[in-house]
Amino acid sequence: MTQAFNRILTVDSESRIRTEITTYLEDNGFVVIQAENGPQALELFAANPPDLVLSELNLPGLSGLELLTAMTRQAAEIPVIMVSQVDEINSAMQALRLGAWDYIIKPITEMTVLEHAICKALERSRLLQENRIYREKLEQLNLQLSHSLQQLEQDQEAGRYVQAQLLPQNHYQVAEYCFSYRLIPSLYVSGDFIDYFKIDAQNIGFYIADVSGHGAAAAFITILLKSSISQMLADFKAGYQMSILQPHQVLALLNESLAKLNLGKYLTIVYAVLNIKTNKLRYSIGGHHPMPILCSEDSCEFLQGNGFAIGIMAPNSFNELVIQLPNAFNLILFSDGILEVLPQQGLKAQQAYLLDLMRLPNLAIEEIWDKTGIMRHDPLPDDIACLLLNKVSVHGKW
Repeated sequence: MTQAFNRILTVDSESRIRTEITTYLEDNGFVVIQAENGPQALELFAANPPDLVLSELNLPGLSGLELLTAMTRQAAEIPVIMVSQVDEINSAMQALRLGAWDYIIKPITEMTVLEHAICKALERSRLLQENRIYREKLEQLNLQLSHSLQQLEQDQEAGRYVQAQLLPQNHYQVAEYCFSYRLIPSLYVSGDFIDYFKIDAQNIGFYIADVSGHGAAAAFITILLKSSISQMLADFKAGYQMSILQPHQVLALLNESLAKLNLGKYLTIVYAVLNIKTNKLRYSIGGHHPMPILCSEDSCEFLQGNGFAIGIMAPNSFNELVIQLPNAFNLILFSDGILEVLPQQGLKAQQAYLLDLMRLPNLAIEEIWDKTGIMRHDPLPDDIACLLLNKVSVHGKW
């Protein structure tokens, strides 16, 4: 738990005690600065703030409580641990009320007890600092999203630009896996949305969503969707929750959030987590259609799954499925707008046509757009989005 950059300011009127503490802590990786009285400690504290202060309570001149008050006024986030005699417990309790983080009874017979208290306070300080940074980033993100919403209301063209900034980079590659997408709105802004992102060293999250309706109102929901999942990701990285790794929980949280807002809108979604170490896919379906298409050298088929659309009602749970992916494959996810531009009549014929089109090794997003004839429709009857995930074998096309 000790780190070389942890600087400890130890304040004690007895040179022998300061030396004992300094020797022990420096042997265990700390940098120690010594002060023999309160004024000297304040001078050192102000000149170069330490990571933690270890102060005697019964100091001559400027008392330990007065020193604590002055230091807390300057930098309340720096931990202060007081060292008190057994008969000074009341003063130690007062020190805790004034902002001390802990206290140690003197004489210190076991230095490991002191080290444990220091490490515990430093860890708490680190977590508080991370939480503060996390809140600041989240506030900044909320301000950015709020600004984006205002722009979207004021100008549809500006809104289209803003929404595009929230989409991921195209042709994103991690190891042998490559993500790409196309998204074409039927109006200026889209109710369809796509995203993929790194969760940790092993897992990549991705989703495709389709909000009911078109235009600005539907686009507002996509921004809320992006914000919600970004917050789940931030919560995971801050160590608060693991939901972002569990597709069924992601859908449940989104459903609860959207239902509470009562905006008269709902969305369909496929949310998935790809483990690049095990080549396994975990996914949940929230009323989305058509189902994802998985093609490999041996087969080309729609994935299984079902579930409620997000925001209509509050089911207790969503189903989560886990599949072992082939060594090489194409995984294609469409929004339902694709069905409105296909030439076939009837759902079965359209699904069979899509499967036939996708039976190509190392499929490219441009090929999908060309083969489905999407760009021959102007204007489009609906927003259309496609997310493509490839894994190419090093031994051949598949």
